[in-house]
Amino acid sequence: MANLETLVRSIRNEKTCNLHFKTHRRDAWKEAFYRHYGERVKQRTIQDALQLCIRDSEDPEKKYLTVNLYRTGTVMVQGSHTVLTTFENETFHLLREMVNMEEQL
Repeated sequence: MANLETLVRSIRNEKTCNLHFKTHRRDAWKEAFYRHYGERVKQRTIQDALQLCIRDSEDPEKKYLTVNLYRTGTVMVQGSHTVLTTFENETFHLLREMVNMEEQL
């Protein structure tokens, strides 16, 4: 797979509207999201994907991120422009390190 686990930004009206990447380690990424966000993650199954809804730590009624982990290996992250910017600049790299460390064990 070309560009494996390289984050790609989709832009609408000059703002990031979602982020996505390809992986062959879908289960490891799911576990990394759970380890990073803890009890704030709620999981459900949607057509051809596992969906993780991550709640805001300050307002548990408010959705913070939605992550779709597709069977094809695509991972799509959706949320507000501000949250996606933080995910792109900070969180993605931390999660990828977790996934890489888990694979080495």
